[in-house]
Amino acid sequence: MDNFIDFPKKTKFLMIFDLLKEHSSKNNPLKNKKLREMLKTKYGLSLGRHTLTEDLRYLQDFLEHSNIGFELHNDTQDRVKNGEISEMSIGWYLDRDLSDGEVQLLIDALLFSKFKMSNRNYTALVTNLKNLLGHNALRVKALNSDEHRDIEKRMRPQPLTVEKINEAIAKGLRLSFQFMYYGADKKPKIIMNADSTPRLYKVTPYEIVVTNGRYYLICAHENSEQFHHYRIDYIHNAEIETAAARPITDIIGDGKRFDLTRYMDEHIYMYGGESVTAAFRCDKRENKHIIGHIIDWFGYGDGVRFSDETEDFVTAAVTANEKALSYWALQYGACVEVLKPTSLRLKVRENVEKMWAKYQ
Repeated sequence: MDNFIDFPKKTKFLMIFDLLKEHSSKNNPLKNKKLREMLKTKYGLSLGRHTLTEDLRYLQDFLEHSNIGFELHNDTQDRVKNGEISEMSIGWYLDRDLSDGEVQLLIDALLFSKFKMSNRNYTALVTNLKNLLGHNALRVKALNSDEHRDIEKRMRPQPLTVEKINEAIAKGLRLSFQFMYYGADKKPKIIMNADSTPRLYKVTPYEIVVTNGRYYLICAHENSEQFHHYRIDYIHNAEIETAAARPITDIIGDGKRFDLTRYMDEHIYMYGGESVTAAFRCDKRENKHIIGHIIDWFGYGDGVRFSDETEDFVTAAVTANEKALSYWALQYGACVEVLKPTSLRLKVRENVEKMWAKYQ
């Protein structure tokens, strides 16, 4: 019995593309002879050397003028024959939009993100990413199912597909959902009203963002004058409403543009509330990398200003959410002193005194 799939010869360009996609790369071009052998073995298709070369050139021209995301290349080298220099084909390969390293970064981000997903979904996404690389995928690492399942045991289930939120945003409609919290039994529970019915949140969704390895929804309630943030993996039973979304200008004001990058720099822990401008005195003796940490947290833009630098100290001024700044200052308390505003300085002092009392 033949060991190939019996496809019509009309599909030969798809067969050629399939083999190149799976087995070729810049470092592993396929020679004409090898490709003809693979076509014969897998599909039972016999092509002559010149016929295949002509087909490859047709495919190369098509991919060049399409938006598929692949380019077909023919590696050549010079050879001397009868005293004349001519080009000799080394082999053909597909060049993808994503490199090995880029796909590895995506897989790592997928695996180590605190965004929760099932083992089945993880495996499917990793497989799809690796399929983009074909032959190169052999060099891209990823956890196997058992290894990922061990990690998954520490992960909470994801009850909502991001697509539903994206659809509401794209269509300019509002979104309703229930919201969860976790009890000491480590099980999710729905937030309830006083009458023991699930509380329903109705919002206008604006953006999905990722910070500190978690996905958040930036949205606004019907009568609120500020943005609210909800962990997406805590959202349950999301439904798209028929009511039109609130214009974002209701929150930021007419004639203003919502700067998402700046907004994220100011909301490092996704707390709600107003932003303030604060100044810190940083002790480089306690942490020689403190300037880098500040930039990591508050961005490279004009949201961070450094001044009065000496060998041991530097002053940093940042604009961010006040509650988040209070939390951040405690995290870096050994090397950072809040100078202003006074309200923030007093809040940090109050929290430090509470901590001191606990450790007496």
